[in-house]
Amino acid sequence: MRLVSYLSAAAVLALAAPFASLHGQANSLRDESLAAREQAGSVSLSAMLISASSEKGESDRRLAAYVPNLKSSLRFETFKLIGEGSARIEMPGTAEITLPRGQVVKIEAAHYGEGMVWLRVNWMDGNRQVMNVVYAKWQRGKPIVTGTTKDGENLAILVTPR
Repeated sequence: MRLVSYLSAAAVLALAAPFASLHGQANSLRDESLAAREQAGSVSLSAMLISASSEKGESDRRLAAYVPNLKSSLRFETFKLIGEGSARIEMPGTAEITLPRGQVVKIEAAHYGEGMVWLRVNWMDGNRQVMNVVYAKWQRGKPIVTGTTKDGENLAILVTPR
C-alpha cells in the first residue's frame, strides 16, 4: 500500500512540475506585457477654462456638446469658454496645460485596465491649488468637470479626451 502512495505522490509531482514552471512564466510574461502596454499607451487631453453663470441665456456655441454635462455637474444655466489647451501624455506620464488667467492643469496618467486610465488632475491658480482629484478608473470617453469661485466669478475646468 505504501508503494502505491509513493507512486501516486510521484506521479502528481511529475505532472505538476511543468504547470508550475508555466505558471511562473505566465506571471512574468503577464507582468512584462502589462508594463509594455503602459509604456506604449497614450492619452490626448484638452482642458477648457469656462465661466459659468446662473443667469438664463445662450451658452457659448463652442461648448454646445458639453452644456448638458456642465449643467448636470455644476448646476449653472449658461457657460462661456475663456480659453483652452491640450496635451498628449505617454503613459505612465505627466503633462501640464496652461490656460488663461494664470490657470494651470497638471495631469498624471497611467494605464489602469482595458479602456480605463488612472488620472490625477491638479488645478492650480498661480501658486494656489484649486483642486487635486484622482480618478482611479477614468473611462477615456468621459469628460471631467470641476468648478470653483474666484473673485465672484464661477469658473470651471472641463478635461476631455481628444
